[in-house]
Amino acid sequence: MEPIVAFLIALSLFALFIWYFGTDSDFRQRIIGTILALGLASFCAYSLIPPKEKIKRGMDLAGGVRFTLQLNPRAEAEEEISKKDQEEAQNVLQRRLTGTVSDVNIAAEGDDRLVVDIPHRDGDTGDKEAQIINEDTIKQIRAQLQKSAILELYLTHEQNNPATIARIESGEDVVPFSKIAEYDKRDEGDTQEPEKLLLKDEVMIEGKDVTNAYAFNESGSWKINITFVGDGAKTLSEVSKKYAGDGVTQMAILLDGKIISAAVFNGHIPSGNCQITGNFTEQEANTLSVSMRNPLGVKPEILYEESFPPTLAKEAINQGIRAGMWGLFLTALFMIIFYRYAGLIALIGLTINIILLFGILAIFQADFTLAGIAGVILTIGIAIDANVLIYERLREEMAAGKSIGNAIQTAYEKAFSAIFDAQITTLITALVLLWLAEGAIQGFAVTLTIGIIVSLFSALLVTRVSFNWLSAARKLNKPLKFTPVLSNKKINFLGFGYDAKSLIEIYDSHNIMILPSYTEGHPQVVLESLSRGRPVIIFDDIQHIVGEKKGIFVSKRNSNKLLETINYIKENILEIQEEMKKNHLPTNDDFIKEMSDLIFKFN
Repeated sequence: MEPIVAFLIALSLFALFIWYFGTDSDFRQRIIGTILALGLASFCAYSLIPPKEKIKRGMDLAGGVRFTLQLNPRAEAEEEISKKDQEEAQNVLQRRLTGTVSDVNIAAEGDDRLVVDIPHRDGDTGDKEAQIINEDTIKQIRAQLQKSAILELYLTHEQNNPATIARIESGEDVVPFSKIAEYDKRDEGDTQEPEKLLLKDEVMIEGKDVTNAYAFNESGSWKINITFVGDGAKTLSEVSKKYAGDGVTQMAILLDGKIISAAVFNGHIPSGNCQITGNFTEQEANTLSVSMRNPLGVKPEILYEESFPPTLAKEAINQGIRAGMWGLFLTALFMIIFYRYAGLIALIGLTINIILLFGILAIFQADFTLAGIAGVILTIGIAIDANVLIYERLREEMAAGKSIGNAIQTAYEKAFSAIFDAQITTLITALVLLWLAEGAIQGFAVTLTIGIIVSLFSALLVTRVSFNWLSAARKLNKPLKFTPVLSNKKINFLGFGYDAKSLIEIYDSHNIMILPSYTEGHPQVVLESLSRGRPVIIFDDIQHIVGEKKGIFVSKRNSNKLLETINYIKENILEIQEEMKKNHLPTNDDFIKEMSDLIFKFN
């Protein structure tokens, strides 16, 4: 789809969204809401199909390799790694690796690290070419990542010979204005001591003057052609003219302090072009040439290397799909069992939710990771949670005797604040993760953020529009039936207003009185209960207030101790009531009347 077409469609859908909430007409809301829901779902579905091509899989779902690099300052650097150095290294490595792999993602981590992700692709994703990450590719990438590729050209010293180098290393001789450099040992298994040269300590040409470097094959031998510009080209021309044909002075080419090639001048080099020979393999020649074109100002070091085999990635995808399907099935089962017909409408909203979620991931090419699968499953729960809040409010409104139309409208209005608050708090958490987290956690945050936004849309607009259409078609003439989860038990708080006769009936109809107060003045209810022969349980918070009376039991404030006290009273009720007679409290009805009158007099 052309970008301008996609932009116009998105703009139109946004205008419909504003119009939907701005109109007061139920009919227009139904029409606009339907067009908006179907239009957005269709746009996302078009962007999503086929999913294997359109959804960008993260490293853990695609397979591949991940390197974590530590950026260290060069030996001659006076300052620590800066943000500018990190950004420059990121750009240079991106250019280097583009020649080796077609898809690479390099992200900054902290102040002095880079994370390099290179996914595996089988080549069966339509418009994308294959990117096979095997051992050879990893070896080549590893070599490119670890090289600063600081190219320097030196001339050999007049006293360059093995004997002089040996005396210098043993401390027997000193040659002013010289340095010893050794050849790069490309074969890690080679135990032989590398050859060394004695060089003049002044750099003849620096790598900054390199404008191009490329590998080529000549007579079956791989070589590297380097082109210098500016001062580099001028110096090369002057030096090659001076030493041409002397057969002794060599030009040593050093990469990151190691000699990769050294040769005498066979003739004048006026054009700034020179060739490096050194028994290179094709892979080595290409790697070196790419690195020379993109030198680094820092020394990268591989801290961690993680490999994600494609077979494990496919298994992770299969496990994620199974987990998602089970989550969907159990959620659908729950909604149909507990909310029946309304549960089906919630599942319509959930279907739209999932289409929008994956469609937006495809549109913005966000990485979909294994943690992102967890985000999708969590999003399913969040979307259904909003419907549960609405339906429980709907249950209450219908129980209050409202018509089905008014009950639905009131349920959505009253549930909105609770849904909005819950989603916004979760969204803030997801955005913080998105801002601060990295890697897999960031993939989870991306999926969760998108999921929260689309779940608000599906719960508050899609399901409501569906209910409105059913109401308009007179398909909801009777109250919706929900499965009762708990019996409707209510606690009746009596409060003030009961006369003495009613209070006596209340006391006499119970066996034990429990006073749960944390603090009290002088609780008259304790005396009233004792006067009617009913034991009283209080908690140790107010033990000092009620004093010591027969029939008062003190419990610790926890359920187990309270249960023990209740069981003790039940088992010994007759003995306890006999002991309570020693309180010498009046047991006639006039006592309760006097207490009741006294309380109401001062209230």
